[in-house]
Amino acid sequence: MLDAAVVIDPLVGQVARGVVPPVVVAAVLLGVEWVRLRRVKSGLPGRGWALPVAMGAGWFAALAALEQVPPLPPITGIQGLGWAVLAIGGVASIDARWPRSGLLWWVGVVPAATLATAWLLLRRLWQGWTATEAMTQTGLAAVGMMGLAVLVEIGARRGPGWVAAAVLSVAATGGALVLAAGSALQGQLAGALAASAGCVAAWSWLDGRDRIGRGASLTFGCALGGLLLAGRHFSEVEPIPLLAIGFVPVCAMLGAVPRRWPRWCRALAALAIAALIAGLAVAFGAPEDPYGY
Repeated sequence: MLDAAVVIDPLVGQVARGVVPPVVVAAVLLGVEWVRLRRVKSGLPGRGWALPVAMGAGWFAALAALEQVPPLPPITGIQGLGWAVLAIGGVASIDARWPRSGLLWWVGVVPAATLATAWLLLRRLWQGWTATEAMTQTGLAAVGMMGLAVLVEIGARRGPGWVAAAVLSVAATGGALVLAAGSALQGQLAGALAASAGCVAAWSWLDGRDRIGRGASLTFGCALGGLLLAGRHFSEVEPIPLLAIGFVPVCAMLGAVPRRWPRWCRALAALAIAALIAGLAVAFGAPEDPYGY
């Protein structure tokens, strides 16, 4: 009979490699932002630059810890997703530091980023598709990630900053449990994304002013959306639980309504409903026992 320590130790190591890197990266970047804000007047433009890059770089660090630093050009779809999320986090950080036109962001940057991410994720599957199928599947994947980024943005604008980030962490945690049924690596990477979002939630709660902006919304949307697409295309996870996880970020809006409720009640309601939807997705996404037990 196997010693329990032999089974538990590798599991703890895998969990640590997925959770510790994003937490360390987020702590360093948000610490730099904290020092900067203590030296400048509050209200200056450029607040929140650390949030998207903390998500993107933290998630990339988790991927490097779980496998290896992805090569260039990437070989697998997950490696391509890693480089795409890292690049999007950097671009989003620059946009947050030196804001530009919202029209340019939503009409130019967001479609280009989601389309490039979808191509890097699915390009290895193009060999088995016709040209029409490849264009259709890639376009639908880009639209799905764009829609998820928009849902995150809507929830973040309506709800308090830390509540929105906490809801994103709940969504990624649910995604980790759903994806783990098909691929351990995808589940671990979703867990790493949950850890990054949790750090952002803690920062927003402590700071009281930083909110998840459009850059962090796009970074999270591409990371989680790409993982959900990978679960569908590479691991054959059922689509309904994946769609339910993608809908969870909207629950952040409940942190702002109804107004007559105390703030803590609204926050608890948002988190409770987000957890309920994620829990239902996990329950419906659980694989059936082939022996009927």
